[in-house]
Amino acid sequence: ALELYPDSPDAYVILAEEADSLEEKNELYLKGVHAGEADLGAEFFKKNRGRFWGIIETRPYMRAKLGYAVTLAEMGEQDLANDQYREMLELNENDNQGIRYALLTSLLKTRAYQEAVQLMERYPDDPTAHIAYNRVYLDYAVNGWTNHTENLLKVAMKRNPYVPDYLLGRKPIPKERPADLGLGDDNEAVDYAQNHVELWRQMELMRELNALTGG
Repeated sequence: ALELYPDSPDAYVILAEEADSLEEKNELYLKGVHAGEADLGAEFFKKNRGRFWGIIETRPYMRAKLGYAVTLAEMGEQDLANDQYREMLELNENDNQGIRYALLTSLLKTRAYQEAVQLMERYPDDPTAHIAYNRVYLDYAVNGWTNHTENLLKVAMKRNPYVPDYLLGRKPIPKERPADLGLGDDNEAVDYAQNHVELWRQMELMRELNALTGG
């Protein structure tokens, strides 16, 4: 396929998915990014910035870019991964790929709280447990435990009541990532806990969470 059309991002994505090492995956995804940039052209990027995913021909490029960002993060290059995530959100403001979740988690881990607040403000109607519980975490990290923090936690628990049991260790967190996520379901809770339990364990917020849930 690449011999017939060398600027095919999805061809590199397929090769990356079959690669034997993380470094090889990263290299192939990067080649896919470069192929997509060549395929779409600089003028296309200028004209359609902000609405990429809605244009079908951008999706192979965006898939390659996501793969590149994820493998960068897995290789410990979190700052470079974050730059990719930021660029993807600029290219596609609707964020159909859920890039904001990976970026937000990274910002909390590095205590980049101001940027984290700005990121969440871009998606005020996001209904996920990821955003709801991270609002709690961020408010506590900045202001300590307040009535506002408690109210945010109550809202989060209404969004997904299963998260506290995993964060508090009442239920073991599965090692396997859930195949499908639904709003407010157990799989969503597992996914959140897998990505955030270490963050929560660093905060006395766990004591408040335990008290509020009858521990």
